[in-house]
Formats: sequence, structure tokens, C-alpha cells
Amino acid sequence: MRRSTAAAGLLVVAVLAFGPRGGPFGAVKGVGLQAQAVEVASHLIWFDRAGKRLTIVDSPANERGLELAPDAKRATVSMLTSSRRTRDIWMVDMTSGTRTRFTDDTGDKLFSIWSPDGSRVVFDRDLGNGTGARDLVQKPANGGAESVLYSDQRPKWPLSFSSDGRFLAFVTVNPRTGQDVEVLPLTGTERKPIPFQAVPGIKSYPRFSPDGRWVAFGSDEAGGNEIYVAPFPGPGRKVQVSAGGGSWPRWRRDGKELFYVAGDLTIMAVPINAQGSMLEAGQPKPLFQIEPVVGGFYSYDLSADGQRVLVNTIASAPTSSPRSTIALNWLLERPRP
Repeated sequence: MRRSTAAAGLLVVAVLAFGPRGGPFGAVKGVGLQAQAVEVASHLIWFDRAGKRLTIVDSPANERGLELAPDAKRATVSMLTSSRRTRDIWMVDMTSGTRTRFTDDTGDKLFSIWSPDGSRVVFDRDLGNGTGARDLVQKPANGGAESVLYSDQRPKWPLSFSSDGRFLAFVTVNPRTGQDVEVLPLTGTERKPIPFQAVPGIKSYPRFSPDGRWVAFGSDEAGGNEIYVAPFPGPGRKVQVSAGGGSWPRWRRDGKELFYVAGDLTIMAVPINAQGSMLEAGQPKPLFQIEPVVGGFYSYDLSADGQRVLVNTIASAPTSSPRSTIALNWLLERPRP
């Protein structure tokens, strides 16, 4: 078992000019984020923990990314608008499989996250000035006027809300350290981002724990990308929870399990015991391999109890069994700020 003592700063994500690309998913051959306009079809499929297909949610399309609403009735994905060669955010109805366009403008959009109460969605939008700068934009989930949540002249991608809605973790490029995650306070008068673990190297995919006291993230500081959990807001030591590499962490709704995807694209489940300022991580247990369509984007999400896994799966992928048809690049690439 590994132990940590208390909460600490903020985290970071592997980022290129087009978005986070951490862990073993840096380059799926021919369809990395740098080739975001490639027409590769995928769709959302529910699996059980053994990898058995349960329900195909929607028809194949150029879907990327995946974020379930808190009530699991809808999901957001990023889809290519072919006429503009940029991406917009779409809503997917999880019962009917119907897709509804959520954004419709020329600014490229890659990542989206739901507020804890499900009332709004935050996404990134490219400013179109050639610098890679992106705003964080929020919009009511049921439609309405959008507003800029935070703006500066840096690339930014939203990754996680704290469960109380008071903080938002986002990824940004830092010329001194590589890729950082910063936390934006959403209450009070001081709305200035706070650095969290802004040290040299690539940090990736920060996710707040359900109780808001911990953040899971990827880091390449030990030579290979591994998943850690650090206390929030700190200080305190981080706990390594993966073994042999990993990316894309997600929490079970009760905080008692942490999931991630290993280098061979197997979803792993780690028992978590967190009490006060102490956290213990158990032995990672393999669930099943997935067929993600592209590196960089989150390609899975979970039911609240962690018993079902929603995967954005390549449309031609027949099963969840081991396969060797997609070439993966294990190495992290540095940003081009």
C-alpha cells in the first residue's frame, strides 16, 4: 500500500498545440489531435466490467471525447464540422441516441465538462489568432446565451469541476515547466488561476475526487507516465496508484475506486481508501481492453456505481478483446507553445 498525508496544489496535462495528449495515447497512427480533421467513425457503447457489450447508444460519426452528465441522461462529445474543418460540442441523448448540436461557430472546440449540478457545460474555444490561445466558455446545458468564464492569451482546456462547483481544473502550456494544470476559483472576488504542481515535466488529465479533497492526474516525472493522487488544495505528498503506466483517470461516484487506462489500453480499477488526510491505493485490477478512436481525448466514462463503462469505440471494432491493429506511441511529446 502507498500512503499520503494531506492535500496539495494543482495539476497539469500533456498538451500540444491542439490539446492534451498524455500517457500512451500520444499518437494513434494517423489520427492524433494534430490530425483532428481525419474522418474516423466511432460511437458510444455501454460495457459491463468484464468487457461485454450491453448497449450501443448512437450511430457511428466523427465523435471525439466523452463526458457524461451527472444524471447520465446526456453526454457531450466533440464532433467535426466538415465545412469548417473545426470541431463543435454536441449533446447525445443516452436513451434515444439522438445528437443535438450544442455549439455552432468557427472557433475550434475540443474538451467539455459538466457542472456538478448538470446546469451548464464548460468548453474550450480557439481564439483563431494563430497563437493557440483558447478561452474557457460556459453555456447553459439546456441552451441559452454563452459567456466567457476565463480568458487570457494561453492555450487552455477544461478537465474537471470540484464536486461543490467552487473550482475548475484546466490544462495550459507553460514555457518554463512544460504543461501545467491550474485551478480556477469560481466563487469570491479573486478569479485568478492557481498553480497546482507546476514543476518541470508533463502532467495530465486532472480529476477531482468526489469529495473534492484529492486530485488524480498523470505525470511523467519518473520517466514513464503514471497515475498519481495528490491532496487538494495542499500541501501534501502524492500517492502513485498505477503500475506500468497509465492515463485518463476517473473516479467512481463514491470515491472508493479510481479507474485509469493502462498502456495496452486495458481499463484498470484501483481500490481507494481515503480517511482524513490519509489515502491508501490498493492493487490495480484489469477490467477489459478498449478501442479508443484517437489519443488525447477521454474515450470512456463510468456509471455512478462503476459497474458499467461507456466507451467511445471505433465503429469497426468487433469486440473488446486484445488487438494489434492500432499503432500507439508510448512516448509523450513536449508542447509547442
